[in-house]
Amino acid sequence: MTAKPSATPIGVRRVPVSAAGQSTHFRAFYPSEGTPDTVTIDPWHFSAVLDGRPKSGSHGLVLISHGFDGNDLGHHLLAADLVSRGFVVAAVQHIDDRLRIGTRDHFRLRAGEVSATLEVLLDDPLLGPVIDGERIGAFGYSLGGLTVLLAAGGVISLDRMYMHCAANASDDPIFCALAMGQAQMAPDATSAAPRSTPVEAAPPVPVKAIALAAPVGVPVKETSKIEAPVLLIRAEQDAELRSPFHAEHLRDLLGPAVTYEVEPVHHYAFISPFPEAIAPEVGPPAQDPPGFDRAGFLTRVNARVADFFRAELAGVH
Repeated sequence: MTAKPSATPIGVRRVPVSAAGQSTHFRAFYPSEGTPDTVTIDPWHFSAVLDGRPKSGSHGLVLISHGFDGNDLGHHLLAADLVSRGFVVAAVQHIDDRLRIGTRDHFRLRAGEVSATLEVLLDDPLLGPVIDGERIGAFGYSLGGLTVLLAAGGVISLDRMYMHCAANASDDPIFCALAMGQAQMAPDATSAAPRSTPVEAAPPVPVKAIALAAPVGVPVKETSKIEAPVLLIRAEQDAELRSPFHAEHLRDLLGPAVTYEVEPVHHYAFISPFPEAIAPEVGPPAQDPPGFDRAGFLTRVNARVADFFRAELAGVH
């Protein structure tokens, strides 16, 4: 899939980051000087300025956390839309979820990677000076939604997740197959105990606006420390995170801080489209129901998310 050219040249840089002693990276997208060219980062193509010099100014920042088994490029169309509205974007590459799922530290480590990304970005000699550190937002998709909430001050209970799956495994089968089945295969089984101890990230990332798309919600116990406005989008045809256990639970927890919207789409509709040739290899994340135009849907919903951040972060200081 080739991103549409933007009136604002988009710079793209891969920036290394270390979190909890492990190396990963994030992908920075930003308003750039220079002439864009076609940049190929498999399997996608961008009209961008690779490692371009950032455009001067004071830009808001949006952090992106991808879903389970995803990557830092899965929401590149959203990143392009945000850049066109003047934002710098940092898309986190979380360390392989399958190596950590089922461990008590999985969610905390993911949140730590968001925090480490922000720290490295603000200290970056090229990008740091053009970012307004008071205008920070975060977007999370699927497991990334839970990650963003935890990073922003939410509290997660593993007990809540295990009790949910003990009672609702047949009604929320895909989530519970991962949450429970993979937990038995965790590389460090002792790290899942004691289950009753709440999981929270410290210190929280100082986000001033949050957008969530088809988020994991079951493990979230408390959001009282989250004061930022939240745009919460539920996928009505979500087979991976079944209703009413995830987005609806978050809606009720977040209360008046949340704007709740429902889109008539499947779980993976929020990921940038994959080239048709590799769709069978990628599997469900690349596949759509007959007649569904993912690119057209993303043109609309990404603009909605980008406009939300532009409105909520416009006057924050």
